[in-house]
Amino acid sequence: MTDNSSELSAAVIAHLAHDRLFSAMRVVESLPASARGALMVETREEAIGTILIEANRVCWGAAPGMGGRFRDILLSHCDDSVQRAELDAVCKRCQRDSTPLSETLVLSGWMSADQMRAAIKQHTIESLLTVDATVASLCGNQTRQWPMRWIDHAGLGFNPRYTFGAVEVLEAAGVQRLEETEAEVMIDHLESLSNARSALVAFSFQPDGTPIFIGAATQLSLDIEDLVDLTTWADAALGASPGFSPEVAHRCARSADGGAIAWRYQGQCCAALCADGASLQRLTASLGNQSLAMVLATRTTVLDRVRERIRRDQQGA
Repeated sequence: MTDNSSELSAAVIAHLAHDRLFSAMRVVESLPASARGALMVETREEAIGTILIEANRVCWGAAPGMGGRFRDILLSHCDDSVQRAELDAVCKRCQRDSTPLSETLVLSGWMSADQMRAAIKQHTIESLLTVDATVASLCGNQTRQWPMRWIDHAGLGFNPRYTFGAVEVLEAAGVQRLEETEAEVMIDHLESLSNARSALVAFSFQPDGTPIFIGAATQLSLDIEDLVDLTTWADAALGASPGFSPEVAHRCARSADGGAIAWRYQGQCCAALCADGASLQRLTASLGNQSLAMVLATRTTVLDRVRERIRRDQQGA
């Protein structure tokens, strides 16, 4: 099966234009790579939120009244021995001395770097969803974009470990829209199939037809254009075919140097890019072992684009 998704991408983007967070993340990706600063979300009367950005990555999301919530999130990721009063004292000291709270908590041994990243991510996503709800309340739910202005910032940079690409923000926000158990099932499913030469996503559709991304295991770097093209192809492919049998998929994978796969799991749509033949074979075998029907494309424009990006990154390293 070959790729014919390009004709459908415009329609998917038109649907996504109704998703205000998607529009905001497209702005993040469209900024110059050298841009460092903040997107201020505000009306003439009210400050709604802030997105700190560096190198086209989200470093922090904030909304009024979320400061106490961040400490709750931090405490939930800290070692069980840490008390709220201790954490409050450290937060105040770091604010007073202008020292990075993230580095202080990690170096203290109160939490690991991975736990700190998870805490910052959770706070950022909750803040951005709060911003979106406030925009809808103040400007009307039919408003398609957040009212934003850009402010340059020349201060100290952020630790890249604690920053997030636009695709990661979108999928994490999508997970928040699912029931918790359903979200955990989808994330576990994708992570169990992931390998270093693949990118996997799950997506669903809101009642008005707007797609939302509800999970990702993207060890290959994807941008929003890649995400839209991959899910557009997968939705069309799954709508046109009941899926290949495991035997047919295995035969196709053995003769291909990578490709794209689409399948359904627990009522949701899933899609993957595999950058080489070995990755494609592993994934088709894993899906076949679960008796999941799949659709396979051995030539896709989005995979060509991702491979070219990988080559450029390797040459620039």
